[in-house]
Amino acid sequence: MGMKGGNIFSKLILGSTSANIIQQADQPVVVVPENYQYQAMTKIGYATNIESEDIVALNHLRLFADALKAEIVCVHVRQKDKLEDDYKLNILKTAYRHEFPFDSIEFEAVEAEGVVKGLKKYIEEHKLNML
Repeated sequence: MGMKGGNIFSKLILGSTSANIIQQADQPVVVVPENYQYQAMTKIGYATNIESEDIVALNHLRLFADALKAEIVCVHVRQKDKLEDDYKLNILKTAYRHEFPFDSIEFEAVEAEGVVKGLKKYIEEHKLNML
């Protein structure tokens, strides 16, 4: 689906129509920027706030990534000195590895003042093709 427009947080990442569809969809939604030039997808990011639903979502993403032969990195943006998030991310990683022991999804915590800033920086530094 194409992307433009939006509201506060969603505007920073998505458009308002895209954000509404994502919230109401019962299937995964891929959002493509308006002027996107196709390139092979080799590295896909999954932004997590460390919720129990992440394992199901990562499994769906894994199937998509496998079809593209792309790697997945699960990224959590945490505030400075909020080390308990590292512990929670490790629990998510352990639970995922228990459920899917042969998968090679990477799990990383990134420290930033805000989620949007942290994700933008991570995308640029790690050359993600998709988030």
